[in-house]
Formats: sequence, structure tokens, C-alpha cells
Amino acid sequence: MILDIIFDQAPAILQADFAGEQTLTIDFGEILAVPDSDWYEGIYTVTPSAAGKVLPTAQKRMHNDVTVRPIPYFSVSNAAGGNTICIGGEN
Repeated sequence: MILDIIFDQAPAILQADFAGEQTLTIDFGEILAVPDSDWYEGIYTVTPSAAGKVLPTAQKRMHNDVTVRPIPYFSVSNAAGGNTICIGGEN
């Protein structure tokens, strides 16, 4: 018999009753120690900019991954008959 148990932060009790000569083997797999710290409550999606942005995530636990949007750019026709690409600006 294999028991697949996932523990979370809620208290849990696992009771088992074995009759006769039984062997119990426990493999805890990967154990990840999570420090007791505050949750990050800021934004999780950012767009690159020339000014930059710092997300204050140091020593915080995260609810989700941070998503970095693509760098904004646009293309316009120029007087020479070509295109000019503007990177990081607004159209």
C-alpha cells in the first residue's frame, strides 16, 4: 500500500494501525524549510521602463511568479521611405 500525503501549513494528524509483523518505511522526499516571513503584497506584473522598478520582495514569501511584460516598441514610417523603431516608448 502507498499513501501519498501532501502536508500544508494547517495542522494534520496521520493515524495508522498495523496488525502483526509490519514494516513502515517513510520517505520524506524533498524538504523545503520556509522561513517565517511576511507575504509580498505588491504587484506581480511589471513592464520594463527606462526609469526601472524595484519590487520589494527580499525576505518575503510570494503567492505567485513575477511576470515581466515585453519591452514596449512601435514602428513608424520615416521621410527616407523606411521605418523607425522606437523601443521603450509610447506610440
